[in-house]
Amino acid sequence: MLRDWFIISSATLTASLLFCTALMWTMRGSSRPRTVLAAVSTTIFAFMALLLAFFYLRQGYRPEILDFSYSMVCIAVVCLIRLYFRLLMQPWSGIRKPLRVMFAALAGFCAVYGLLSLLCPPVPAIHTFGELAAGLGHPVVMLRVAAFMAFAALLAVFIVSTLRIYMRHREAIAARFSFREKISLSWIPSMIALYVVYGICTVFDQCIGELGPGIVVVHFFYAGFYVVINLMGVYQQDVYTETEARSEAGIADGASAVAAPNGNGMPARVRDKLRNDLVRLMETEHRYRNQELRLDDVVGELSTNRTYLSIIIREDFGENFIGFVNGYRIREAKDMLTGGGAPLPMTEIAELVGFKSISSFNTFFKKDTGVSPTQFRKTAGM
Repeated sequence: MLRDWFIISSATLTASLLFCTALMWTMRGSSRPRTVLAAVSTTIFAFMALLLAFFYLRQGYRPEILDFSYSMVCIAVVCLIRLYFRLLMQPWSGIRKPLRVMFAALAGFCAVYGLLSLLCPPVPAIHTFGELAAGLGHPVVMLRVAAFMAFAALLAVFIVSTLRIYMRHREAIAARFSFREKISLSWIPSMIALYVVYGICTVFDQCIGELGPGIVVVHFFYAGFYVVINLMGVYQQDVYTETEARSEAGIADGASAVAAPNGNGMPARVRDKLRNDLVRLMETEHRYRNQELRLDDVVGELSTNRTYLSIIIREDFGENFIGFVNGYRIREAKDMLTGGGAPLPMTEIAELVGFKSISSFNTFFKKDTGVSPTQFRKTAGM
C-alpha cells in the first residue's frame, strides 16, 4: 500500500512539474518574472528526469551524483524564487549583480563537489539522521551537510530580505501608482510561509531517504506548491512597465522622494509652475480618470522629474500619489451621487471616475467620507 502511494505521489509531482514547465514557457511572453518562474519549473523537472533515468536506466550508479544534483537544485530554486519575487517588486535594472553572485556560488560549489567525488571513496548509504551523523567524517558527506546549511542560510536570508522588499514595495506603490489591483502583491507573505514549509520538507527529504509516509506527504506538498506559485505567476501582471524597469533610479527614487525632508532646493518659480500645471492636468484634463495612471505618466506629461513632482504632491497637497489622485476621483463621484437625473449604478460611477474595481472605490470613498457610497447617496437624497 505504501509503495502504491509513493508511486502515485511521484507521478503527481512529475505531472505537476511538466504542467508548470509547459504553462510558464507558454505564458511568459516578454515578462521577465515569468521567465524566471519558467526556469524554476524547468530546473526541478530536469532533476526529476535525471532521477528517473538513474533509477530505471542505469545500474550501480554512485549515489553522490544524485546527492550533488539534489543539493544544486535546492540551492538554485531558493535563489531563483527569491529573484522572481524581487523582479515583481523592483525594476530589473539592479538584478545583474545578484545573478552573477548566484552563478559564481553555484559554480564554486560544483567544482569542489566534483573534485571531492572523484578523489574520495564512495559515500556510504545515508537514510537516517544516525547514519548521517556516522558518515560526517567523509569529505563528500561534510560537503553535503555544508550545502544544506547553505540552503538553510539562503532560505533565512530569502525570508528576511523579501519581507523587507515587500514592505518597501507597499510604500512605493502608494508613491507611484494610482491603483493597487494586481500590483499590491498581498499574496507574497502567504507564499513565503509556504516556502518555509518547502525548506523543512526539502531537508527532511534529503536526510531521510527511506520510503515512508513522510516522503509521500512531501511529494504531494511539492506538487501543490509548484502548481500554486505557477498559477499565481499566470494571474500576476508585471508591476513595472518596460520604461520604468529601465529607469536608472529604480523604485528607490519614488520612495526616497517621499521621504525627502523638504523641497527647499526647488526654485520657487519652477515649483509654482509645476503645481499649477499639475492642478490643470487634473481639474481641466481629468487625467485622474485613467484607471492605470502612474506617477511616471504625469512626470512625462509635465516634462519634470519624479523627485520634484513627489515633493509637490507631498508638501503642497499633503498626500502621496494614490491619495492625491483618488481625492479627485472621490470629489467627482460625490458630484455624480448628489446630481439630479437617473442615478447611475455604483460600478459605472467607479469606472467613470477612474477606479479599477468597485471594492477600491468603496474602500477609498469610505476612508474619505466615513460612509459608503450607497449611504452617501441615501443621505444626499434625504
